[in-house]
This record gives sequence, structure tokens and C-alpha cells, in this order.
Amino acid sequence: MERVLVIGHGAREHALAYKLCFGNKTSPTRLRDIVVLGNNPGIAREFECISPQEPGLDGLVKASLKVKPDLVVIGPENYLAMGLTDALTAKGIRVFGPSKNAAQLETSKYFTKQICTMARTPHASFAKFSDFDASCTYVTECLHEKIVIKADGLCAGKGVFVCMSKQEAISVLHELFQKGGLKSLGQHDHNVIIEEYLPGSEVSVFGAALGTDVSLFCPMQDYKRLNDFDQGPNTGGMGSVGPLGSSISARKQFLSDIKESIFLPTLWAMKKLHIPFSGLLYAGLMLTEGGPKILEFNVRFGDPETQALLFGTQTDIYPLLYNIAHEQRLDWDYWDKELLNMDPTISIVAASAGYPFVSGNQERITMPNQTDTRHRIFFAKTALTPSLQLLSDSGRVLNVTASAPTIEEARSLGYKLMSHVHFSGMHYRLDIGTNLTDLKTNKYEE
Repeated sequence: MERVLVIGHGAREHALAYKLCFGNKTSPTRLRDIVVLGNNPGIAREFECISPQEPGLDGLVKASLKVKPDLVVIGPENYLAMGLTDALTAKGIRVFGPSKNAAQLETSKYFTKQICTMARTPHASFAKFSDFDASCTYVTECLHEKIVIKADGLCAGKGVFVCMSKQEAISVLHELFQKGGLKSLGQHDHNVIIEEYLPGSEVSVFGAALGTDVSLFCPMQDYKRLNDFDQGPNTGGMGSVGPLGSSISARKQFLSDIKESIFLPTLWAMKKLHIPFSGLLYAGLMLTEGGPKILEFNVRFGDPETQALLFGTQTDIYPLLYNIAHEQRLDWDYWDKELLNMDPTISIVAASAGYPFVSGNQERITMPNQTDTRHRIFFAKTALTPSLQLLSDSGRVLNVTASAPTIEEARSLGYKLMSHVHFSGMHYRLDIGTNLTDLKTNKYEE
């Protein structure tokens, strides 16, 4: 039996472990031995969890070596940014995840913009600044009132500011440059990207890539705001749903188009810079009147889209990830077809009181036994009492994920399960799976 090490401790990693273990949600048989490098008692109810004995990169490498895995799958972006793939590869361990240099597609928004320009992929116009006065002058002279400001590096989903007026944009720049905002976001190089606001609807597309080829998973939608109807502050994501599109043919055409216009040119540009990409390439797209445009790239499975995407995808993805990690030849046409097979699936995030601003108290979680293969609870942040009772541990605590023949039925099933889950201060949105993004009726829908 193959041995897989999943690195990370959130609901995304729980979903990865589950998918790689069973292959398909309806399979009762464990196909692989799964170990999770991350401390999460919720995940440990189902899979072996270990913790590094030393801090930092060395501790992660030593812990991974002890597992002797056939494949490592890295979840969090910060591990990729620190070069964990490079360090493990140097020890002879095969990893699904990009190198530190290739991870710049997520760790530096300016690098991404340079790649987009080089590849001629459709994207928002932009300018880079490291000075408050110069950035304010640029905003003042902008032709458009709505402006987007992004801190250049990793900010755990908190570094993007959509400003509805120039006055608001200047206030944001003042906070970032003169009030320590960039430092509080963990930014040591005080750089921001100012770009045009793109009206439209957002779609997330994940691609499993090796070199200059890629196969795309079904298009997904996530819900970033804390409250119903996209109200309240931005979060790491309060839920997700997919697949988008009214038919398989519509999804197939959409994915074929963005593969040719966005993914393949990006991979070729990376190769030309001698920074080949291997791993998961996640494109955040805006569907505008002029067609899909790239908002951002991530270089790992996204959270919370992964929970719905992997639970709903019918095919076993282990061979795909394994062959990419081992740089083996792939039948890309085969995987293009296989990844289109996805059941309608919803994933609903339950967060603790005060999220995303303050840490909630640890509260006892009550929930039903999971005996129905149509739904699953993936745990994000949990703890244990001395008597081994499961507790919430602040932030996003768990995801209720459900599949059904239609999205409406998946919603009903998911919210029915969520009604039996409880911890004090629990908060979740009631509109996940509604207001679905249209894949542009005039081109992709029948």
C-alpha cells in the first residue's frame, strides 16, 4: 500500500487526506496509508497525525523523512514559500508542489503581473509603488473611480483592498504606508500593486500542471464575505460550491478556452524564465464583459474550494499527483476528461465567535456520527479537552460538505447536517450555493 504524507493541519488538508486515501467518496476501502503532518485532533480522529519535533524547515524535513512517503502533498502556501519542496526534493522525496522560485506566482503579486505581461494573458492594468506620495498621485490621476490595492507578498488573504472611490483608495494607502499597515500584514518590502477594478463575477479554477502542460478541474465558486449576501468583512472563505456551468459541454468549452488563453501561456512563460512549474496552479478569474481575466494565481489547493472540489470529483486523483511529482509522462487528454466528472457539491464553513477579527474561545463541538457517504465534515481548527472531547479552536473550525445530483439537493443535505452541528458562538452563512456565477451565457451556455 502506498504511503502519502499530507503536510498542513486545516480542512483543506483533511479533504486531501480523505480523497487520497479513498479515491472516491463512495469507496469503503482505504487505498493508501495516509499520514498528516499537522496538529489537528479533528483530523486525527480519522488519520494518523504527527508533529515536527523541531521548529522551522529542518523540523518539517526531518519529520517527513521519518514517514518514508511515496508522495508528499503540501497544503499551505507558506511552506511552499519557504522552500519546503526544494528541501524535500534534495533528500530524494517526491513532492506535489512547486519550488520556491515557482511559488513566486503566489508570493509576489508583482512577479505574477510580470508573468501575465510576458505571457500576454488577459489581466487588469497595474502599477507598482513603494512610496506613499507617488502612489497617491497615481490614484488621483486614474481615469477610473474604483481601484484595487494589493500588498505585494503573502498576507493570508488579507492584503487585497477593493476601493469604491479614489478617496477610499488614498485612505487605504495612508494606512498601509504611514500607519504600519504593511508591517502588520507581514510585509517587509513595502510594495503595493495598484490595479484597475474589474467588474464581473469570480470563478476559481485549479490545474494540475507539469512543465508546459496542465489538466483543469471543474470551475468553482467561493464566498469570501463573512455574512449572507456578501456582507461584512472579507475572510479566508465561508464556503464553496461547484461545478459551475449548466452542462458538461459548457464547462468543457470554458475550461478549454482558459487553458489556452491563461494556463498554457503562463506555464510557457515560466519555462522561458527557467522556472518550470510543477504542482497545483490555481487561477482566480474575473468573468468580465470582455471575457475571463486573471485576478491572481495561487500555487496550492485553495481553501475552501478544495473541500467541495475533491469531495465531488469522482475520479481518483492520486495517479495524477504521483506522476506529476515523479515527472512521469501523463495522458493529459485522459485527465481533462476525468476531472470533468464532478457531482454537484457544497461546502459550508462554520467559524467561531469573533472571526475574522479576534480568536474565539474553545468550545465543545457536538455533531452526529458520519454514516452517510453523501456528506462529510472536514475539520479546520480543533483542540481536545483532557477527557478527549473535541473543541473548536478559534477561526474557521470545520466544513460541512455534501454532494447530490443537483446543487439544490446538495444545499439541502449540507444545511440539514449543519443543523445538527453545534458549538457556542458558531457562525455560518445561510446562502452558500446560491447566486451562482454564470459562465457567460453568450459563449459557454447552451
